[in-house]
Order: sequence, then structure tokens, then C-alpha cells
Amino acid sequence: MDDITDVTVVPVDNVILVNNVPLQFDYKPIEGHEQVHAIQWHSGKGVLEFADYSGRDADYETDVAPYVALWESEKARLDAEAAAKEAEYNKLENVVARKLDELNVKLEETKASSAAHITSSTGYVVNANSTAKTNVDGLITAMEAQGLSTVKFMTFDNTLAELTLEQLKTLQLELISYGNNLYAKKWSLRAQIEACTTKEEVDAIVIDYSDVTA
Repeated sequence: MDDITDVTVVPVDNVILVNNVPLQFDYKPIEGHEQVHAIQWHSGKGVLEFADYSGRDADYETDVAPYVALWESEKARLDAEAAAKEAEYNKLENVVARKLDELNVKLEETKASSAAHITSSTGYVVNANSTAKTNVDGLITAMEAQGLSTVKFMTFDNTLAELTLEQLKTLQLELISYGNNLYAKKWSLRAQIEACTTKEEVDAIVIDYSDVTA
């Protein structure tokens, strides 16, 4: 009882609060408390409040302690349930699965990101996402079909450049190489993740494609 300073019991609402920690669960009032609306126990003394608005002083051992025991049992059940869920969440196989999902999601985000770029041997810094690769492919097709010698091209820093067909084809190969290197990084990280034997090892792996170049 020494560490129990505050108890509130409201049977009609299936609520018991112990030291200001509320739990709501199914329980039956103890014998003789069928008409009790609420029990208040604070700092060593308390009162029973009845549905007819009458009341009497509460005795801790007979009036309060049984509800504290119910609260403690329910709290222990909830704590055990939470611990089991946490243990399942932290199983190595589940930690690995989440990290592999992160690996795939971040790859797709990088491929679609407007921040993805490479420094080309043509001398320009260019966008390197999937849209950029499609645009370069389209420009090459258009230049070849129309017999153009050069074409206007917007670089990563929004500089308007003029590129030859040869430069575009060089850029195309570099974008293909960049894409291949992204997947090589993914496969390397996947191997590292799958080789982990503890949760801590998995958590220590940082998924980052920002260092990938052409």
C-alpha cells in the first residue's frame, strides 16, 4: 500500500485509476459494492460514493485493495502483451525485412528524385533521374530523325547548353552507367543486410545512394 497514494474506481465506466494511471477493462464490483458509483482514495483516506448520492468512509483493505489488485492484473497483462509485440517487431527476420523494404523504397525515390545528378564527361552537371534518361533518349531520336547537328539542353543547374549528337550519346551511356551503379549499390547493401546476425548490425546499415556516380 505504501506506494499506492491515489486510487479512483468508477465501476459503471469500467475504469480504475491507480496513481493517476487509468485502465478501462471489464470487471465486476466486489460484493457489497453493487450500488457504488465511485470510490476515491487519496493520501491515506477515501470515500465510497453511492448511486443514491449517499456515501461513507472507505477502508483500504476491504474497499480499495481488491480494485488495485484487478488493476495490477490488467496492467501486467497489457505489459506482457506489449512486450510480446515488441519482441515480434524486433525479431531479426522482421528487422531485416523492414530494412530491405527501405532499401527498395529509397532506390525508387532516388531514381525519381529531381536532386539526382551526375557530372558528365561532356563537362556538364546533368539530371540523372528516370525522366532525364527518357528525355535524352528522346532528343537522340529526334536529332537522328531530323538530321540536327546540335540541340539545346538544360543542365542540372538550369544552364542552357548546346550539345552535339555525339555528346548526347555519351551522356546517354553515362546515365545508363549511373542506373547500373545504383543497382550495384542496392545489391551490395542487400548482401550486407542479409548477412547480419543481430538487430544492431541491421540498424547500423545506412541506406544512402547519394554517393553513386556514373
